[in-house]
Amino acid sequence: MAWIEVHQGLRTHPKVRKLAKALDCDRNQAIGILTCLWLWAVDHKGKVDGCASEDISDACLWRGDSDQLVTSLKKTGWIDKNGEIHDWSQYGDKLLRKSRDRQAKYRKDNE
Repeated sequence: MAWIEVHQGLRTHPKVRKLAKALDCDRNQAIGILTCLWLWAVDHKGKVDGCASEDISDACLWRGDSDQLVTSLKKTGWIDKNGEIHDWSQYGDKLLRKSRDRQAKYRKDNE
């Protein structure tokens, strides 16, 4: 099972405030949306390009307009123009490497 890091600065990050404003929700919900997006992204290698906005919306547990969510995530800088979650290579790739290493160690230890 994979896990993600959530840094303490997320609560007060300006982009969280912008996302909450764009979606007309509170910051708690914006943080929940982002956390769900990142958890979902673990299975998609940080890429959202080619994914339907409805799938992203569903992954984020968003009940509003799917296109509005994806557009807002892009406009507020959480999804980059190349369709990758912002800074995924810095954080998400590290997570995936650790997960693969743990799985390999587990297999080796159980041979």
